Amino acid sequence: MEKYLFYTAVTICCDAAHVLANRYADECLKKAETVDDEARKKELEEMADGLRWIADNPARGFREACQAELLYIQMVLMAGTGDVGSCGRFDQITGKYLEKDLAEGKITEDQAQEIVDNFFLNISRNWGGGLPELVKIIGIGNTYMHTTIGGTDPQTGKDATNKVTYMVLEAVGRMGLHDPTVSLRMTKDTPKELIECAVETTKLVGGLPLYYNDDVLIPAMQKELGFTLEEARDYALIGCQELTGSGIEYSCCNGIAPPHGSVYYSVVLDMAINNGKNPMNGEQASIETGYLYDMKNIEEVKEAFIKMARYVLRAHISINNFMEYVFAYNLPQAIISMSVEGCMEKGKDVINGGAKYTSFGGTATGLATVADSLSTIEYACFDKKICTTKELYDAVMANWKGYEELQQKLIAKVPHFGNNDPYADKWMTWVTETYYSLCQEMSSHYAKYYRAGLYGAADHVGQGYVTWATPDGREAGKPIADAASPAQGRDKNGPTSVLNSSCCYDHGKFMDGVCLNIRIHPSALSREDGNQKLGSMIRAYMDQGGAEVQFNVVSSETMRAAQENPEEYKDLVVRIAGYSAYFVELSKDCQNDLITRSENVI
Repeated sequence: MEKYLFYTAVTICCDAAHVLANRYADECLKKAETVDDEARKKELEEMADGLRWIADNPARGFREACQAELLYIQMVLMAGTGDVGSCGRFDQITGKYLEKDLAEGKITEDQAQEIVDNFFLNISRNWGGGLPELVKIIGIGNTYMHTTIGGTDPQTGKDATNKVTYMVLEAVGRMGLHDPTVSLRMTKDTPKELIECAVETTKLVGGLPLYYNDDVLIPAMQKELGFTLEEARDYALIGCQELTGSGIEYSCCNGIAPPHGSVYYSVVLDMAINNGKNPMNGEQASIETGYLYDMKNIEEVKEAFIKMARYVLRAHISINNFMEYVFAYNLPQAIISMSVEGCMEKGKDVINGGAKYTSFGGTATGLATVADSLSTIEYACFDKKICTTKELYDAVMANWKGYEELQQKLIAKVPHFGNNDPYADKWMTWVTETYYSLCQEMSSHYAKYYRAGLYGAADHVGQGYVTWATPDGREAGKPIADAASPAQGRDKNGPTSVLNSSCCYDHGKFMDGVCLNIRIHPSALSREDGNQKLGSMIRAYMDQGGAEVQFNVVSSETMRAAQENPEEYKDLVVRIAGYSAYFVELSKDCQNDLITRSENVI
């Protein structure tokens, strides 16, 4: 019976795809009858012919390949299952068709570029009004239809760059599109010209593309997820910066029911040093961890954090597993299932474990706030005796009111993550390793592992609203550190120190994705060798084991001017963490968060 229902659902979806493509073809022909321009008339007729063909057949050329992918994405969105999606490896899906059309003289590169432009314009308009509270976190107008370009050929292992790779960057940079997110997969063989093109795009469109390291992630996927070499070479990005297998995996990167993918680890730390009680709302957990002022050494602080983190994560996973049970009946996903390996073979929906691989996971946004807080406790209370644990506890519980002198002294003197300081970086290593180890204890009915991630849209701002003061000097309600980045303004030694610090832990363990944000002052890239220097810095970071990095090339002066005169800066695009947005459409808190991040020169 389950197989019968599944195959029936797939048949309905296939019939719907046939009807939809032909309806669009009809509209193209109707439009063609109303235009006088012969070139436009011919184009509309070609579009209609292509739509008629792909309703029942594989694409014959580049235009049809783009039409087919776009219509499939539209169907995923219409089915209500596209809250977080992906355009996959767009250049690899369509590139072979372009090469064939160019060789046969059926298309010019300019015509192909226009098709790519229109593809991304169509993707970027697939959004509607959002929930007011959620808009503060995810911004306005984000589809999360992540697009992956570049990288490795699955069969040969060689660099897979093609003409479409460059066309995607051209489209995004020239049109100033902040959505969809575009990620560039890099290898040691990535052409120098492509990196220069990507850096130039970054200067035009804040945060795009994201830079990913195949040399770290491909072996990691084999080790952590059990992918074959060929499957790992074909990975793509989904949503913010989550990793997924192409056509082989059902990736519930934020759990089965986003946006419940985050455990608030800064809150966990506050509860750990407050005997299991959340100082923000006064709620007591069913476990007790002791008070900071009774902890005699840093090992006891660590034990309290682990105890609290395990308790909260287990509760979080239990809720996810209950939702997985509910969703299996209430939200089948035939339109996705019919294109994922394993489902048609088994007669099972992805929601019922039909895919070859099923994974789920979540993210730990802002672990640098936790790391800096632990560094503060060790440095100030146990090593340098700047204050007692009781004094630090009282200051945190008072939200630093009346303790401003101590607050500023700690911010100035304690080593912070992001400065290539081993004292601080060892805490980021410990926190990330602890988080990863706890995730390894978790599983669901269909997913063997709970994948750990270090990303989070703009959740660091949202988490900040409900997080009490923390021992690192941060005040209640203020943003925590974003994603895997240093806390705002705490990195003082330039971008190379940030990149060196960020390699203090094994990025290959975080298969739900890593997100490192760095802000560069435009003057650093205005010099003749600016692009080359940034490209060299990215390569050096990846050689050290960095998995991902993204850049905002914008000055504080420009962002403050945009706050004052938004009408003059409507096209200013910035990267928040897991998404890019037009700066003037962000909430004031998100804007200020960007301004407070360290402004670097190369």
